Amino acid sequence: MYATKHTDARGILRLKIGNISGDSQLEMVWTPGAYAELVRDARVRLCGWPTDVPFENLSDMVHSRRITKRLQALWDLGALAWEKIPKDVSVTEELTSIGLGLPSISKPRAARKDVGGTHKRRAMQAMYPRSGAKSTEFVTEADESDPTELEGEHGPLRVAPLAKGARRQLEFKSVEIIDESDVEL
Repeated sequence: MYATKHTDARGILRLKIGNISGDSQLEMVWTPGAYAELVRDARVRLCGWPTDVPFENLSDMVHSRRITKRLQALWDLGALAWEKIPKDVSVTEELTSIGLGLPSISKPRAARKDVGGTHKRRAMQAMYPRSGAKSTEFVTEADESDPTELEGEHGPLRVAPLAKGARRQLEFKSVEIIDESDVEL
């Protein structure tokens, strides 16, 4: 019927599930989640599956030809067969007895590791501390005084130390103070 025994076992499982469920369009997909959907939708189960064979895609398994031959032999003997789930048995009980439970819907994995997320960047200390706005909103009389003689609320203001070998450049700019202007801000 098929080219090889490997595809023959797959074809038999596919045909028999169509015969027992009455739906010829049903196909056997070799994943636990797809099997759980098949059990839930068609109310059929696969009896006699060997406990030492994991239920997954046979093409991805090591020694898949030997496993396929074994499944074929079990099928020919009648030990492996599809059967309808009785009406009095709930599908969730059947899935939990198999050990599958209800399949969890997971997000599909990205094709590459760097797709779908942001890179974590190391938190680094700022090279230049941010001290706020560069200029004040209003000019006061204290701005006219010599910057080396400035006093704060708690004593003289201190200038942050520079790194070794760095130079501080002071630049004085002229400011025009308008005492009584007609312009409102």
